[in-house]
Amino acid sequence: MGNKRLNRGLLFCVPLLLMGCGDSNNPIIAFPGITTTAITPTSVSLSWTKATDGRSNSSALVYSVYQSGPNPAYQSFDTLAEVEAGTLVQTFTDADSITISSGIVAGNSYYFNVVVEDEAHNKAVYDPHGENFQTSLVSYYPFSGNSNDVTATANHLAVATGLVLPIATLDRFGHPHSAYSFNPDITPQCFQSTNNVGIVGNASRSVSFWVLSSNTPAGTPRATFAWGDGSVNGSSFGAYESGIGNNWVVWLWGSADVSTATAATSNWEHWVIGYDSTTDHIYTYKNGVGVNNGTAPALPANTVDTLLFVGCGMDAGVLGYPYKGNIDDIRIYNQLLSSTDVANLYTVTRP
Repeated sequence: MGNKRLNRGLLFCVPLLLMGCGDSNNPIIAFPGITTTAITPTSVSLSWTKATDGRSNSSALVYSVYQSGPNPAYQSFDTLAEVEAGTLVQTFTDADSITISSGIVAGNSYYFNVVVEDEAHNKAVYDPHGENFQTSLVSYYPFSGNSNDVTATANHLAVATGLVLPIATLDRFGHPHSAYSFNPDITPQCFQSTNNVGIVGNASRSVSFWVLSSNTPAGTPRATFAWGDGSVNGSSFGAYESGIGNNWVVWLWGSADVSTATAATSNWEHWVIGYDSTTDHIYTYKNGVGVNNGTAPALPANTVDTLLFVGCGMDAGVLGYPYKGNIDDIRIYNQLLSSTDVANLYTVTRP
């Protein structure tokens, strides 16, 4: 979805009737992305970069924040008409953030957007921001300029021991410094969390992530995320790309794997990996659609809780399987997401 802007109040200069031209230029939004700085099951804090204007002082620009209907009512929320047909949350002057704590129902998905207006009533629209609200969200890493966890858990990511920081890059919307690029051909790069994940044993779970894979040698494991006791295949729970034309593979309990579907090598792709403790099944979704499921192997008697690793995995206590490509928007849940939840999450977070 691009950032479509609609000129309002277009004036025509008629030299014989008017003394000069009126202001018909929209405010300029240099960085149109809206970022999440905090999220709960029923609230969200958003921030954006202020616009500029050739005629109006920046302090005079008016910002109106809108919210779409749930699940979602709109398949896009990026034109002035679509945004202003939504629910007006708040209007204020010279602003760059807001916390929305009403009108959000857990389990639903919404779009949010901001309209900026100058003193001549010309308007411009930011890029829409979509969110899915779940009570089971444990950690969320939007990678909007940093590697912080924006949930109350605050289990932030830092550079993994002995490795280096991945490079901040464009995300799937083209926003700068909003995803991370991993390239083990230069130096292995990986994140590790500051605290343990907190999901162990056979507890249900889901992990959602966006990924843009680079070409990797066939058969080379490239881990997007992992945690667990680090035994056998590298983790009690994680996912790795096995190579060009091969499958995503889910690490299970350090003893067996479940294959998913062909890995993407040229486009941003959305994946959700989930485990259901009641059926003992692994479910995988690509771009909002289920692609495969498989029975998990026998569970271990005890699984040690560990740090989360992003961009690599752990094998017998040693970091390995460094990822090659871009990773964005990692969300960890302590329950299995339904197919409807996954479809809604994909809809509001896709480009």
